[in-house]
Amino acid sequence: MSSTPTFSFIGEQKLSGDSISKLLCNNIKTWIDISFVRTGGYDTVSLNEPAYDGTDLSALTPIDDRVYGQGYVYQSYFKNWIWENDIPEEGMTEPPVVCSGIWVGGDFYPREASGDMAYHVDYRNGRIIFDMWMAPDQVYGSGNVEVTASFSYKRVYVASDYELKQTIENISKYANNPIGSGENILDESKIPLPAVIVQEMSHSWDGYQLGGYKKCNHIVSATIFSARSIDGENIVDMLSQQENKKVPTIDWNDSETCFDEYGDVNASFSGVFESQSIYPWKDIYINETEGRKDKKGVYAGKVTFYIETSPHM
Repeated sequence: MSSTPTFSFIGEQKLSGDSISKLLCNNIKTWIDISFVRTGGYDTVSLNEPAYDGTDLSALTPIDDRVYGQGYVYQSYFKNWIWENDIPEEGMTEPPVVCSGIWVGGDFYPREASGDMAYHVDYRNGRIIFDMWMAPDQVYGSGNVEVTASFSYKRVYVASDYELKQTIENISKYANNPIGSGENILDESKIPLPAVIVQEMSHSWDGYQLGGYKKCNHIVSATIFSARSIDGENIVDMLSQQENKKVPTIDWNDSETCFDEYGDVNASFSGVFESQSIYPWKDIYINETEGRKDKKGVYAGKVTFYIETSPHM
């Protein structure tokens, strides 16, 4: 131990980029997201697939977006389209379908479409954003804008204390993604259910080994909201069984971001699984879990993770 005081910090020194808490929560979110998909927590909308009332589930609805205005954004009935095209298919009955293009008036336009038909896929909000103004009457004169894609049943978010409060206020009244008339299209700020909100509650540092390495102990909560009791209870059961689990990680300060400004996949992003190999973060171990079911309105329960992070070896 040094006896001379110095004007410097010990440990990790960084004033920019994501904090340890945010990196941890983002990695927990990614792990839960992909694990839900691999357990079959998704559905696929086929071209011209009808709902119970005859609504074409593959057809997109033009909306007056608060950022882009009218004529640019066409919204599906489902948010949280699956975008990861490198999810291992082992053990999956049928792999999810990642949107590869759209149909306009029966004509297919691939992701690489340019000119008047250039567009972006906003996977998180489940919508298409055109570069050029597309008048609804012009589009509907020759047919709908349609898409085939898989969407995840469950949504995972990262929130601070304030963001959690705001998120709860935006919880949707719908049990799942809405199906029916265009009036059921969810506003971008609304969150369909079921949803999982990941939040770090506290952390503390411990000595790790000779050489100055330290490990950090974290308490992370996963708050579950669900309109149906069975959905919320199943999520609590699954997450509370994850004791003695090592979670794969990505250092998001070194890796490219997943999405661009449109919510489309960043062309420079290497993919989740390749990024884990190229840009590993700390080792994350879930030592212990504690689940609590507490159905009150749309609040279904909470799972607490007792986590240890240490330098990646």
